[in-house]
Amino acid sequence: MTSPSPLHQSLKESTRGAHDQIERNAVLKRLLADDLTKNEYTAILARYLGFFHPLEENLSSQPELRRNVPDFEARTKTRKLEHDLAALGLSPEQIARLPRTERVPNAATFAKAIGVLYVCEGSNLGGRLIAKHLSKFDFFRDETSSFFEIDPQVVGSRWKAFLDLLSALPQDSGFIGEASSAAGLTFSTLDSWMAGALTSK
Repeated sequence: MTSPSPLHQSLKESTRGAHDQIERNAVLKRLLADDLTKNEYTAILARYLGFFHPLEENLSSQPELRRNVPDFEARTKTRKLEHDLAALGLSPEQIARLPRTERVPNAATFAKAIGVLYVCEGSNLGGRLIAKHLSKFDFFRDETSSFFEIDPQVVGSRWKAFLDLLSALPQDSGFIGEASSAAGLTFSTLDSWMAGALTSK
């Protein structure tokens, strides 16, 4: 097995605490509850959209990221969330009016964008486990489940390609530090934002 690059190792180690913290997020833990309701699932997806929509707009404007990640659009989550929410009964107008976070992690440099994308890509791995649990619910159907990527081959191949990219990127302390800081900030802002999913009106 190939050893992780210094960049990957730093991203993993520097975000371990933030990753553990978000796993304790009470709202996100509802996704693994046996009594999750359709309304709760819809509210959680709506909150995810409020985070990923502005975040991905920021990432898409980073030219070096777009050059190094040619399939960036296929990796984004906004359209999947909009699709799922529509299938759950929300109109285009309702989706457009959903609140968006104003605390978007800074992705102004390539290193910061890589740190942000690390969190986005890594979330797909956990999404597979969530999807397995959600499959017991009637409201989790093909039309409402695209956000939680349930094809393990797709998730695995994209994660491997991203790790290969990390190995090919600069491994100096400046780049690594900037990327790791952005990844940590992304975890913490996502954690704070998702905490309001079941209380916001």
